[in-house]
Amino acid sequence: GLKWTPDDPSSVFYLCEHNACVIRQQELDFTDARYICEKTGIWTRDGILWFSSSGEEIEPPDSVTFHIWTAYSPFTTWVQIVKDWMKTKGDTGKRKTFVNTTLGETWEAKIGERPDAEVMAERKEHYSAPVPDRVAYLTAGIDSQLDRYEMRVWGWGPGEESW
Repeated sequence: GLKWTPDDPSSVFYLCEHNACVIRQQELDFTDARYICEKTGIWTRDGILWFSSSGEEIEPPDSVTFHIWTAYSPFTTWVQIVKDWMKTKGDTGKRKTFVNTTLGETWEAKIGERPDAEVMAERKEHYSAPVPDRVAYLTAGIDSQLDRYEMRVWGWGPGEESW
């Protein structure tokens, strides 16, 4: 994982978990990067051409799922990631955002951080709004925050019209 000298983000390096070699970001050549499936060994450089573990060209898979965090991006630096991490110290909200958006992981709340169900029930807001006649069905999205849930509802009609 990423390691650095305390209070010196510019010292950041990657310590290989397999043989403890040190890798600095400036040593990487992103043009030579490729995705390799850990389970099957199939790989691609561009998402268009796919190869078997032995290097033979194969048909692209029907679906591919990636779980990648920001350190793989050529559009940011490891120094910036460390600086962003350091800014989260003492701020649970900022730490949660960092874990979700930079690490690409789900925030796991510690025991005691979750609000009591009765407290949440007391905070509820009743919101009424007319539903247009052309709405065929409703969908909703919920975002859980440390102290609340935020919800949005959409109405959908013919031709993907939405309200």
